[in-house]
Amino acid sequence: MAPIPDDFASLMSYEQKISLHQKQQFGWFVKFVRRPLFQPIEVILSNPDGSEFLMLETDGTTRPFFNVRTEDLS
Repeated sequence: MAPIPDDFASLMSYEQKISLHQKQQFGWFVKFVRRPLFQPIEVILSNPDGSEFLMLETDGTTRPFFNVRTEDLS
């Protein structure tokens, strides 16, 4: 399964799309998307350095995300 599904934008809320666009203007990008069963998707963003991660909540807010195994992202 790909880290970012082809149709993930259609799974995002309007607020998430707005927030993602704002973050992208500062170099942040979608690193991967989690798809837990029977729950909304979890969009994980990374800064340009790859040193910080944020979870994009369904209401468009972001919060720090620490549950990343960086050796798996190489």
